[in-house]
Amino acid sequence: MSYKFKLAFILLACIVSFTICSFAQTISQEEKQKIILQLDSNNVIARYDAIQKIMSYNILEAVPTINSKVFNESGILQYEYMKALVQFDAENVDSIALSIIESAGEISQRQIEILDLLQIKLRATDILFRIGNYSTTPYLFQYLRSPGSFVEFLTIGMLDSLIQNETIYEDSAKFYLLQTFQNDSDSYNKYIMLATLVKHFGQEMLPIVLNTFLTDTVNGGNIRFHTLEYLFGLNYYDLHSLLSNQISKDPSLTLRVEIAESLLTHYGTIQDFYSVLSSISVKSSSIIDAYIYWVIA
Repeated sequence: MSYKFKLAFILLACIVSFTICSFAQTISQEEKQKIILQLDSNNVIARYDAIQKIMSYNILEAVPTINSKVFNESGILQYEYMKALVQFDAENVDSIALSIIESAGEISQRQIEILDLLQIKLRATDILFRIGNYSTTPYLFQYLRSPGSFVEFLTIGMLDSLIQNETIYEDSAKFYLLQTFQNDSDSYNKYIMLATLVKHFGQEMLPIVLNTFLTDTVNGGNIRFHTLEYLFGLNYYDLHSLLSNQISKDPSLTLRVEIAESLLTHYGTIQDFYSVLSSISVKSSSIIDAYIYWVIA
């Protein structure tokens, strides 16, 4: 699936979600039937809109129709159909997901890119993860090892699930999260990966959290705001001294405000007051300075 096509689906999902939230969450039987009939549309966007509404309104009556049509769909839309079946606890979700994986293996590589084949298996494997079936886990790692693949929100969630539920794969999942965290250029992905690593491995991640706080520059170092929170949560032994030294030299004026507030709120010594006060004259910004004065007050 092309980048533009994926982007179109993401934008469509945002529009659909906004539209659904604009209406009451209870609808009549007649409206339910109209939405279900929309799954028969020849327009892929109309069908996508329908499946999103079915999940949002919890239209259980749509399950037989979804079951009958899931194999006629492909890509993200087929994935959304399977997610709906999971939401409604359909009994045959596992057999559907396994059949999709099996059929993907029969598709000629001349008809579809290898990476797209792996994505079909990846999405079906995610569906199986959602119902506690980890039998197809190797397809996740096969995807991650493939040229052109990347760790994203979906795969991060799957790795998180593995660490939590299948300890046999803990080391492999941890390896991919750490490796990708070091090289990823997407600050949101980095945030999710670091949150996952800290959640599962705690103190072991302290050196990475500290290094990220001091050196990360992805998207202006946005993730550093979260690492400050983790440094407190992980009880970094030298945090007071670190913040006292960092406040006057940190390149992020906004983070300096966070550091100032942290020093005064968590420690509040006379020396902290002077550290904050003296930092105002360093890399001065009237707006930032005004806020730091407000914090002090």
